[in-house]
Amino acid sequence: MIAPRLLVSTAFLMLAGTPTPSGSAPTPAPSTSTPSPSPSYPSFASLTGAQSYSSGCVSFSPTGTGVAGIQGGPSYQLNSGAVSFNPTGETFTVLSNSFGSANRISGSLGGTSAYTKPDTVIPGATQRFDLVQPNPGVYSRTASVLVQGQGRGSYCVLGVPTLNTDTPAGPTVTFTTFAVRGRAFVKRPGGMIEYDLSPSTATLVVDMTTGQFTSQLNLVGSNGGSNTALGTHDIVGNLNLASSGLIGGSATPPAPAPLPGTGGVIVRSIRVEGGFFGPRGAEFAYLFTRQEHENTPAQDVSYSFFGTVSGSR
Repeated sequence: MIAPRLLVSTAFLMLAGTPTPSGSAPTPAPSTSTPSPSPSYPSFASLTGAQSYSSGCVSFSPTGTGVAGIQGGPSYQLNSGAVSFNPTGETFTVLSNSFGSANRISGSLGGTSAYTKPDTVIPGATQRFDLVQPNPGVYSRTASVLVQGQGRGSYCVLGVPTLNTDTPAGPTVTFTTFAVRGRAFVKRPGGMIEYDLSPSTATLVVDMTTGQFTSQLNLVGSNGGSNTALGTHDIVGNLNLASSGLIGGSATPPAPAPLPGTGGVIVRSIRVEGGFFGPRGAEFAYLFTRQEHENTPAQDVSYSFFGTVSGSR
C-alpha cells in the first residue's frame, strides 16, 4: 500500500502549476514494485572449486610442564584462507598443513571427514585432521588438527559468512542448538592430564539493539572415565560488522596479576572470536582459549583449554 501513495504524491508534484487538460484525469497505473529478494547463500556442501574460506584458528603446543600453551589466535577473518581447499587431490590446508584424499580415512562417519598422516616433528606420532559438520551445519563447519597424545594442534571455524547487510530481526536473537569441541590440559603431580571437552555445554544470546552478545561456556572434561567439571565461564563481547563476526572475553576481569616471581598464578582470561554463517546469521561458530601459568621464573603453564563452540537458531 505504501508504493501507490508515493507514486501519487510524485505525480502531484510534477503537475503543480501546469494547466490541467479538459476531461477526466487519467487513473494512475497500479504499482508493480516488489520487495527486494533476500540474499541467496550456497550451502557449505555445495561449494565447488578452490576455496579460501572465511575462517579462523587457535593453535597450541606443549610448554615446559607438558601442558599446552597458546601459540596463535584465536583469530577469525573473512576469506582469510586459514583453512582452504584445492580440488586437485581434494586437499584441505589448515595453517599451511595439508591433507588430501590419500590421507582420508575410509568410512568417515556421518558429518565428520577424518584424515591422518605421520607427524613431521615427532617420530612415530600421527596427525589427525577432522572436518566436522555441526547440527544442522548447512553453512558452517568446525575443524581440528591434533597430534595425538602430544598436546599440540589447532582448532578452527569456517563457513559461508552472513552478509553484513543481512542482519536478523531483533531486538534479541537466541541460539538453541550447540556443540562444543576442544581440549583441556591440567598439570597434576607427576604429569599432565588431557581432557576431551565434547561433554561441555554453551549458550549464546545476541542483542541487536546494542550490538553485544552474551555466552556461557560450561566446560566438562572426559578422560576415559567419569566426567570432570572444569568451570563455567561467562563471556560478553561485541559484534564485528565488518566480518559478520563476534569478539569477546570474560564478563569478569581477572584479579590483578601478582608481581613477577612472587608465586601464585597468572591468568590469561578467556577469549572468543568467530563468525555468523548463512541467511540472517542462522548459524554461528566461535573459537575459545584460556590459560594459566605459574608465577615463577619458568612461567610454566599449569592449566589451559582450546576449542570451538558452534550452533544454530
